[in-house]
Amino acid sequence: MNFSIEDVFRILGLVQGLGVGLALILFKRKNVSLLLLGCFLIAFTGPSLSWLIRNAGGLEIYPRLLFLPIGFYFLVAPLLYLYVKSLGTIISKKLVLAHLILGLIEFGFLFLLFLLPPKLARSWWSSINEIIDFVYGFFLNIYSLMYLIATIVIVKKFEKKSLNFYSNTQKKLLRWILFTTSILIIVYLYQLSTAYFVINDISRNTILLFDSLLAVIFIYWVSIAGIRQTTLGFASLKLVDGPNSENEKSDVTSAEYEKLTEAIRHDKIFANPDLTITDLAAQLKIPAKRLSKMINQFGKMNFNRFINELRVEEAKNLLVNPKNDHLTIEGIGYQAGFKSKTVFNTFFKATVGITPSVYKKNNRSIPS
Repeated sequence: MNFSIEDVFRILGLVQGLGVGLALILFKRKNVSLLLLGCFLIAFTGPSLSWLIRNAGGLEIYPRLLFLPIGFYFLVAPLLYLYVKSLGTIISKKLVLAHLILGLIEFGFLFLLFLLPPKLARSWWSSINEIIDFVYGFFLNIYSLMYLIATIVIVKKFEKKSLNFYSNTQKKLLRWILFTTSILIIVYLYQLSTAYFVINDISRNTILLFDSLLAVIFIYWVSIAGIRQTTLGFASLKLVDGPNSENEKSDVTSAEYEKLTEAIRHDKIFANPDLTITDLAAQLKIPAKRLSKMINQFGKMNFNRFINELRVEEAKNLLVNPKNDHLTIEGIGYQAGFKSKTVFNTFFKATVGITPSVYKKNNRSIPS
């Protein structure tokens, strides 16, 4: 069997997608997010498996393999959407089923054709060929693009929520998913714009080659970035966003806010770089929603900014103290609770108006 460049791309994507997808499904079943990611990779890789069967001469030996239901075209975008959604909230089986219904119908239809005698199945398929071209050439791409737009909306909502939950968000904001979804949008727009040419066999090989290249890049990127992504823990945000419980009904007061702020400063709780609002609430022995309400109402800011402004205060004290001359700017930032020099410099300058280095030069404490 002679291999073209397109064949090489497809095989690379097939090996990566199936390998990682099956591993996640078999060994990460208790992690719903990684399970969905595994299913997504399998679904996205399915068409390449169909191609391999055709290219290896499988259809000549077993003609019914033409309708082997392993394409999963209508499952790809919904599975990515469900994967992203599961990172930030608990999803029910009913919700999963509702979003996968079209994909399951597609599977059932192809499975029915697979069970029929090959000649009858081919005849039936040919009789509805124009409908098939419309469904897979146009409707599928529009349907998938709608899910991808919905995925971006979810990520944006998670980003907004994260500011009232995490004190450090640079690794929590799912920017990689925005990038991933953008790549997939390009893939579907490309397929949508070239559907007419593929259907009419115009520059078909060139179009499919580029499509294969996009697919293999996408599979490798998702495999690496998706496994590294942990769940966001936004199920805990229900403690912040949910309805008032009985012990939270009383109004918060400015005196209570000042008292808690002073306790945070005194104990330097903000120095924990992974601090979340639920962690802080537990240490202060106060409901998370009540704490969030105080910060929003009296601090006029979200939790992320509240904690980082306290970190900036601490950093300012550390910078002007000669006892800390052995520390680098990055070291000062770490001691104050920032996870990286970049985040420290950015937030410090946004708050104070100058960089930590300039502040240190201009505001040195005079040794006693």
